[in-house]
Amino acid sequence: MIWLTFFTFLAPCALGNKTVEQVPFFHGHVFENSSPGSRVNGLSVPMKRLNSQTLCDIGDSDTATAQFRLMGDGSENFRVFSHHKRGHVLLKTCGVLDREERAEYTLGLGLCCGQCSGREDGMSPIVGEVASIKVDVLDTNDHQPVFPVEAVKLNLGDATALRTSIYAATARDGDSGKNAELIYFTVPRNGSFYAVPKTGDILLVDSILGQEEPIKFKLFARDRGWPPRTSKCVSIEINPRQWPVTLPPNPEQAKWNPKSNPKRPERKSRSVMQTDNPIFISVSEDAGIGSVVMNLNPVRFQSAAFELVEPEAESSPVSVSRDSGDIIISRKLDRETEPLVEMTVKIQDKRGPEWYLVRVEMTVMDVNDNVPEWVMVPSPYLAVVSPDAPAGSLVYKLHARDGDEGNNGEVEYFLSDGGEGRFEVDRKNGQVRTTGLPLQQDREYLLTVVAADQLGSRSVPAVLSVVAGSRPPQFSNASFTIALAENTPAGQPFLVTPVVSFQNKPISYSLLINPSSLFSISAETGEISLTRPIDYESDQHRYLLLVRASEGLESMSSAAEVWAFLQQLNRTLLSDWCARALARHRCVLNLRQGSVKTYSLWLFEPRLRFCHLEKSARPPVASRIKMAFSSAELLLFSGSFWVNPGDGG
Repeated sequence: MIWLTFFTFLAPCALGNKTVEQVPFFHGHVFENSSPGSRVNGLSVPMKRLNSQTLCDIGDSDTATAQFRLMGDGSENFRVFSHHKRGHVLLKTCGVLDREERAEYTLGLGLCCGQCSGREDGMSPIVGEVASIKVDVLDTNDHQPVFPVEAVKLNLGDATALRTSIYAATARDGDSGKNAELIYFTVPRNGSFYAVPKTGDILLVDSILGQEEPIKFKLFARDRGWPPRTSKCVSIEINPRQWPVTLPPNPEQAKWNPKSNPKRPERKSRSVMQTDNPIFISVSEDAGIGSVVMNLNPVRFQSAAFELVEPEAESSPVSVSRDSGDIIISRKLDRETEPLVEMTVKIQDKRGPEWYLVRVEMTVMDVNDNVPEWVMVPSPYLAVVSPDAPAGSLVYKLHARDGDEGNNGEVEYFLSDGGEGRFEVDRKNGQVRTTGLPLQQDREYLLTVVAADQLGSRSVPAVLSVVAGSRPPQFSNASFTIALAENTPAGQPFLVTPVVSFQNKPISYSLLINPSSLFSISAETGEISLTRPIDYESDQHRYLLLVRASEGLESMSSAAEVWAFLQQLNRTLLSDWCARALARHRCVLNLRQGSVKTYSLWLFEPRLRFCHLEKSARPPVASRIKMAFSSAELLLFSGSFWVNPGDGG
């Protein structure tokens, strides 16, 4: 009895501890408004990863055929089909999808046999879930911006301070990302009011004192999608309201009897611009040439002239109208190179000698005008992976940069094609990893990858070549070009050709093409040097070398071209003793890769001034140093000095 009770207690516990096997997860996307029958991109479910043991129990019948079904909310919008050549399961749409109605679908892929799926006894077929699928519906620019109102009428005091926001217009766009980013503008443009492109705020930028007629214009909003869509207009009417001024009926009586003169508001000349308080303005970097950013009126003087003092007109991206005081864009703005423009404007009284300065700081606001650019090296992009690599093994690291800021500069990575489901790309960090599917020995897989920012701007597609096995070493460049000074000493290295080993094995170097056996290469380091000095007058001026890099016992090798151009040493500006002194210094200098030294060069020729050269870091293959020569330029190139006339010091 006791054992029966104990067994009754253990049985549920044992059954309850049974582990549930997790089904594999797959992810794809499709653009909204795609025609029915469009394939879900980026989604490919390999048959080998599906657990076929979930088929229903049909006995020993050999007539059962596996069938797939989609399960979950919204599964009726998709259908399953098999790619027989690749052995993959793919999805297609059954209708037109709308991202605004639903942005993603989470579905289950079910597997059942043909017999149970065709039951006619009213019983539900037995379906086993073998995969989890998520489908993102990507946005297209199918909505235009919409304002909540069609017309606006405002009464505005004519003494309102400049740069006051008199109305904030906000439009709504049902799209997302770049398709929902809006730019506001007015038609026709007028000098009194300005619509801030990013916010839609209507600012007063010029005085309306004395104006009696209403000011009318239309406000529009346009998105940044493609093709761009423009909203219907909002008609804006602004009625200037003058200050009430009461004049006495008899001016002379008011003069001798001040009590009879009622207190009334007076119009005073105002100046919102002070020398010690700069004016801060913002403008979008895509503002067109000729656009009026703001107006500096009203000023302290009744009649004034305006002049841009700093920066100079030739280097300034804006200009100032002398008579009206308008700040006008004179050339294309670029936030990446000039995010802040500081200006000093002189305001001169036309009727007198008085003047004062106004400082203006213009911040250039970013727009999504840059696309991500690939920065991986070397090129082409090559990688290797072991055929037995487990799922999640790192294969390659993608890296792209976007010159914009904020969300405009945040980059995500996508695998657009290739790989047959054996590789995946992390959207955030760009890491390419294996999915766990078997890899074929020595087979090359070509992956097409794309980088995109948060607003949809995409890079040029890049192709990553992945070999499941070994591959030859790769040079950092397919071709190298170098200028070689004559009289370069024999045995002094003048070039190193870097090589990447995918198997991390030692590299041996050799020369396949060596004109007249004039060059030699170190088998261990790849440093190229001369076997004898060369002379510009007696030797040829251009040489083609072919460098081979080999690795391991398998004799895997690759080759790269090296073009060497002979540079003439101009002796007309140097005396013989100075040339010999330079030659001695040239022998002392050693530019081996990784060396850290300090070099000093002293010249006492009458026409050459003293110069001191210091290098406290690893020098590059070639570097250019400006010196204080009267009619020459001193160049440091791989430890060789010579004078190149005609450039100016």
